[in-house]
Amino acid sequence: PLPPPLPGVRWEVVSRHGEVLASGVSPARVGRACGYDETLRAPVGGALPAFSRVGRWVDDLPPTSVLPLRLDPDRWLVAVLDPEALRRLLISASAALDRHVYAVDAAGRLIFYSDPVVTSRGDDVRHNPPIRLFTSGGGGEIRFRSVVSGKERLGFVHRAGESGWGVEVSTDVDTRLVA
Repeated sequence: PLPPPLPGVRWEVVSRHGEVLASGVSPARVGRACGYDETLRAPVGGALPAFSRVGRWVDDLPPTSVLPLRLDPDRWLVAVLDPEALRRLLISASAALDRHVYAVDAAGRLIFYSDPVVTSRGDDVRHNPPIRLFTSGGGGEIRFRSVVSGKERLGFVHRAGESGWGVEVSTDVDTRLVA
């Protein structure tokens, strides 16, 4: 049995050998190799599970990140993120504004970005001032010069609860951020 669906997250149960036992991604994946078994073998450090790097883990999905959670010694519950659905969810209310929205894992590695081209490339955003603020343990409002556009931006960095994620929203300083 899979957990109830969440916006932007599809679930799979995978054997320790990488075989899909149940899938919310596609019923056709059951009995096949998951495609992200290297993530299941990766050493887990710290108290929180770690997201994979952004990659093309699942055929017919855009590049994404997966989060394996150990169910028992023989099975993993894996959250397969749908970056396009997450992007639509986060920016639907602010599509007309010059806003950038990104989510990063605890180490500052990109999970998804409001620009699908950047998400698909899996850019390293750890040098971005809001992400450096997040990875150093900080949060809240930050004013900075974008390393990409050179524009002055105003951002807000938020820690996403126990997930270990950071979410950052920024806009040009001449555009008002709406709470």
